[in-house]
Amino acid sequence: MQSIFASRMVFICLGFLAAVNCAFAASYPSKPVRILVVSLPGSPNDLTSRVVGNHLTELWGQQFIVDNRSGAGGQIAMELAAKASPDGYTIVNSGDGPMAISRAIKRNLPYDPLKNFEPVAFTAFTDYILVVNPSLPAHSVPDLVALAKSKPGKLRYGSAGVGFTNHLGMELFKIKAGIDLVHVPYKGGPAVVADLLAGQIELAMLGPPSIPHINAGKLRAIAVPGAKRTELMPDLPTIAETIPGVDVRTWGAFFAPAGTPKAILDKLHQEITRRLNQPETRKLLASQGLSVEAMTRGELRALLKADIQKYADLVNALKMPLLE
Repeated sequence: MQSIFASRMVFICLGFLAAVNCAFAASYPSKPVRILVVSLPGSPNDLTSRVVGNHLTELWGQQFIVDNRSGAGGQIAMELAAKASPDGYTIVNSGDGPMAISRAIKRNLPYDPLKNFEPVAFTAFTDYILVVNPSLPAHSVPDLVALAKSKPGKLRYGSAGVGFTNHLGMELFKIKAGIDLVHVPYKGGPAVVADLLAGQIELAMLGPPSIPHINAGKLRAIAVPGAKRTELMPDLPTIAETIPGVDVRTWGAFFAPAGTPKAILDKLHQEITRRLNQPETRKLLASQGLSVEAMTRGELRALLKADIQKYADLVNALKMPLLE
């Protein structure tokens, strides 16, 4: 009898908590909400934050305020978000860098991407493009691989810095293709583009801002390193069509502090996903090189786990020293 009574009490308590959560979500938001962004104004994370923030402000009548806290590879914004009250009034728009790569390359990360955060909603993938200086006699992935094998340690590739997606992506390409390229790290993407245009380096994985240079013939596009072809250049093949196992894309998503009520997470997920998947929004984001993709919260967590493992395995294979 006691066990039956105890079971009933647990059931009643769970029902009560569910009712409280639902009531809390129904009244949410009752004050302004802060959207922390790990990058500068004008970045993909900033763009999706402003699109979503404006929509939610109009929909629910409370301000969703975009707060750009760039720096330290996104660590500043992530630390603030991890320490925020788990009440739905602070969310963060982050991506694979602070959430997956930092976990693999930093010795003492002050937050745990899986334990300190709950997935809210996926935003979009941003495709990279493998490009070369036009003086390089390579017009395809097989050409490039053959050339690199004929000149081991001679071809130089640039990246935005050690541990950035386009650095680790090129290292993955090197491993899968069995080639030897020299890494030249820069402080940001614009410096990579400048030296690539000048012929100081031979190749790089660059984002959508490189497309005008490609169209002008100042750079040559070789392939897309993502899992599928990009809408921006649909005729450009993927690296994986020649060398399986190369999948390099950056992505963005909203997260909330762990402990945020599920009803609020679900409410945010539903409206953010609905807004991002409207045709006019998809078109706007596509013009900036962002490919919107709908995911459940569970699918987003699975993506995060997979990327954490992917980059951890890659860093281990490269025997990269961990950053402080």
